[in-house]
Amino acid sequence: MLSVGRILEGAFGLLRERYVAVAVWTGIYLAGNIALMLSFGSMFGAAMNPAVATDPSAVIGAMIPVYLISFVMGLVGIVLYAAAMRAVLRPDAGGLAYLRLGMDELRLLGLVILFGIVGFVLMVGFMILISLLGVGAAMGSQSSGGTVIVMIVGMIALFAVMLYFIVRFSLAFPLTLHRGRITLGEAWRLSRGRFWTLFGAA
Repeated sequence: MLSVGRILEGAFGLLRERYVAVAVWTGIYLAGNIALMLSFGSMFGAAMNPAVATDPSAVIGAMIPVYLISFVMGLVGIVLYAAAMRAVLRPDAGGLAYLRLGMDELRLLGLVILFGIVGFVLMVGFMILISLLGVGAAMGSQSSGGTVIVMIVGMIALFAVMLYFIVRFSLAFPLTLHRGRITLGEAWRLSRGRFWTLFGAA
């Protein structure tokens, strides 16, 4: 039976038991980040060129490699994360550093997209609420101090709420890989009462 303890124990034991796979993942991740930094350097170099800086199409052209490499790195990150979880949950899977490109990775990508959409909607809704409260505080006060306080408290509350849900649903990724389907309800149930354990592990 899959449990929080098994997931965490396996995650912490990866470096000791699967050091070759970890080295491969690290190499791939570093190579991608080096490519990303080089693309940033190229973009900044182009931006410093007066001939390019005054040409919008040239500026966009200089930014395209950065966006493309960032997108590819996002996909590579999902593949590496899936490989790390596979090493914990399916240690006998074998293959080169447990790397795959299949339905597991597609499900994890779908999960990332789902969380991204839900997070964006919640953030926009919360920002609208904070703005309305700020306007109300401004109308009811002669100074701007009340508005500033409302905005600061609101932003802290937004951060806390987002962090809470991120931690509570953090088990959705290993569970989705383990079950072979997108799993949200079980992740929420397993993380109940274990917020600080999962937060500390993160």
